[in-house]
Amino acid sequence: MTAAAYARYSTDRQTDNSIAAQLDAIIAYCQKSNISIARTYVDEAQSGTNTNRDGFINLLKDARAKKFNAVVIYDISRGSRDIAD
Repeated sequence: MTAAAYARYSTDRQTDNSIAAQLDAIIAYCQKSNISIARTYVDEAQSGTNTNRDGFINLLKDARAKKFNAVVIYDISRGSRDIAD
């Protein structure tokens, strides 16, 4: 299986180190689960209250183009604060 990795931190609660920690956990999970990471998408200092983020927009564009089979996110809130998104 091929997956995209997505990490985000917001301005009020995390720092640059949060991205590295999220990606480390995603990589470890993918290695353990025999999932290869096709591409990594990152949004730094971006709120999860909207989806107008470059990394997230590119993730969706590549998902529509079927460049990977799944998306791996450290925590669902990193994708969006609104689960419906």
